[in-house]
Amino acid sequence: MTEGIECLERDVLAHLEHLAPEDASYWHNRYLDFDGRLGFNAHAHLRSVLSGYFAMFPIADGRVVRGGRQRVYFAEYDGPLSREVVIQVLGE
Repeated sequence: MTEGIECLERDVLAHLEHLAPEDASYWHNRYLDFDGRLGFNAHAHLRSVLSGYFAMFPIADGRVVRGGRQRVYFAEYDGPLSREVVIQVLGE
């Protein structure tokens, strides 16, 4: 979740690429003997950790309260894959 303006979106993507480039050498990108599969997507896991996986908003008068420019982004760094979105309402 951040301001939904194009220049900032580009900055976020560039920063994630800088911090977790796809072509870097990662421990995860190897044969994983514990499950017999090949790990190849360490960059996707790291980008997910850096960008977070949840957002919380207050609700007032039945509407989500957020800033005028705030947008919720659903990012898939290891895809395209099918994902499920869960919305949980807490409180009274």
